[in-house]
Amino acid sequence: QHFYSFSVQQTRITKKGCCKKCGTIFNQSKMSKRQQVYIKDIIKETIAGNRTRFIEFTKMVEQRPEFLDIDFIIDGANVGYFDQRPDLGGKLNYRNIDQVCKKLSGKKLIFLHKMHDINNSFVKSWKQRGIVYFTPRGMNDDWFWLYLSIHNLNSKVVSNDKICDHFFKCEHSVCFKKWRDLTMITFNIVQGVINFKFPKSFRMETQYSELKWHIPVENNTWLCIDN
Repeated sequence: QHFYSFSVQQTRITKKGCCKKCGTIFNQSKMSKRQQVYIKDIIKETIAGNRTRFIEFTKMVEQRPEFLDIDFIIDGANVGYFDQRPDLGGKLNYRNIDQVCKKLSGKKLIFLHKMHDINNSFVKSWKQRGIVYFTPRGMNDDWFWLYLSIHNLNSKVVSNDKICDHFFKCEHSVCFKKWRDLTMITFNIVQGVINFKFPKSFRMETQYSELKWHIPVENNTWLCIDN
């Protein structure tokens, strides 16, 4: 017979996912390889309907390793139309998109619909730097940045879009919601100043690693169960 004794202590978890009592660092993955393939197939087949131009994009992403080096994927329309109603005549604010790019350090890729590919200084600069991808007409630009962000699980997405409709089409998959919670960077713009809210590296759910359990209770307090 084996006998184990466990210590149970209240603790706090740092923003980087480190327990202040035992020093364990949470290493929470967004989804497994199998789940990744499953969600990508849903995006291709159910959400995008296997449209030819979109399938061509997915093949390009799969074949070109540089897409795995992108740190930040920017939902250009969501940023550009911040606090506006495009259906009521709102105009895309290219400057806001450019400010987001400047404030983030790392490799970035902006996704914008082809209708926004105009001859201005911002678009010219993005093209020269190779940081913009214009999606084809007749297709939802969300499909493209969503697929790439699932393909490249190390990337973060800048958008206030809760992508609830896509979550529904992904059959309310728990792994999709987990990916969203660990990936999406939300933002606010006040008098031209952009502020980001970065996701935590872990979710408020029971964590198990290094033979230790960490259970969230209330008010950002956790139980650290150590043997």
